[in-house]
Amino acid sequence: MFYLLRTGFWGNAGVATSSLFGLVLYVIFGHFLSPEEYGMYQYLLTLSVFINALTLTGMNTAVTRSVARGYSGSLYAAVRYQLLLGLIPFVFGVGFSIYFAISGNFAISIGVLIMSIAIPLVNSFNTYAAFLTGKLDVRRAFLYNFAGNVPYYAGIGLSAVYFKEALPILFVNMVLGTIVSYVAYKRTLKRVDNIAASEPGVTRYGTHLSLMNIPLIILGSLDNLLAFHFLGAAGLAIYSFSTAIPDQVGKLMKFLPAAALPKFSLNESASFGISLKRKIIQVFCVSLFLTIAYFLLAPYIFTYLFPKYTEAIPYSKLYALIILSLGTGLVTTALMAKERLRELYIFNISSGVIQTVLQLIGIFFWGLTGLIVGKVVSSQIALFISIFLFFKRKSIPSINLPSEEKV
Repeated sequence: MFYLLRTGFWGNAGVATSSLFGLVLYVIFGHFLSPEEYGMYQYLLTLSVFINALTLTGMNTAVTRSVARGYSGSLYAAVRYQLLLGLIPFVFGVGFSIYFAISGNFAISIGVLIMSIAIPLVNSFNTYAAFLTGKLDVRRAFLYNFAGNVPYYAGIGLSAVYFKEALPILFVNMVLGTIVSYVAYKRTLKRVDNIAASEPGVTRYGTHLSLMNIPLIILGSLDNLLAFHFLGAAGLAIYSFSTAIPDQVGKLMKFLPAAALPKFSLNESASFGISLKRKIIQVFCVSLFLTIAYFLLAPYIFTYLFPKYTEAIPYSKLYALIILSLGTGLVTTALMAKERLRELYIFNISSGVIQTVLQLIGIFFWGLTGLIVGKVVSSQIALFISIFLFFKRKSIPSINLPSEEKV
């Protein structure tokens, strides 16, 4: 409980400040951007998912686990490896940009080119946060995150007020994100001994986690693409505001997986499964309270903060049910800590496919309401799949990586 209170305080402080900054941004966007421009901005960010999916998104988890086990040098190895393989998403992004240019969508082409340069760099340098999490240095992680968020969110907000167009805002977003991540990484390097060892197999494990993330990342952002193509830029803006606050509320509990990973990685007791069940129930009770609270407060939030988007209130209240699936992150974290690769592959692929099918059917027949219902239902199914895979281990043999003792 002491560990949870300590990590929870700093973890929640980081999430709370980021959520507050994000809320301020939504207010600025709602007042200074037209629905068409905001929808285009969200569409560009959605296209970045295709580039981001090809980066090593699972490396941070591997580094946190490795550092928690005493291998501080894994930070060096992971960042070098990510920078090298960052050429893959860069080349893909350039090709993606050329495609849009040939199609005559020059604004989208320029946006994709900017993201193809920045995203591989940001994802490499932000591994500093995984190192600090593995060290249980949650206070320093919060301070670095807060110090970076101030210029990052301020720059995006000012660009929205001044330019009022999607492309300049995206440019500021990518440039500031790269600079902030690099500065934090360089400061974190001062805390790593030059002779610190890197865990054998850390990059291999991180690659496995990244590969299994690809379908989940791409399919997880399919909702924005569907909203843009079926409902237009203005429709995407309504959908984005409908999901904004529930997603921010959900983030208040997402510090738990990050805080749990180091402890889960070292817990080899036979009672681990029983302890995990208790934690799942506790998370569900908290998420139920958050869902009810948002359901009651949503009309007031939109009336005073987003008066141009009050039509999104019923959609947002419906989407709030997704908060009930917050326990999924805790269960998948347990699977990662125990290197249950086969189960993780099954979970990521199956949950991504189910979400895609339900969202496609929903938006095709019932529009925005169907899209939201499809995402909410698929999130609940994903929770049950993760629980089933963890507690049915004997029926599904896992892929075991060589441990450091075996190496």
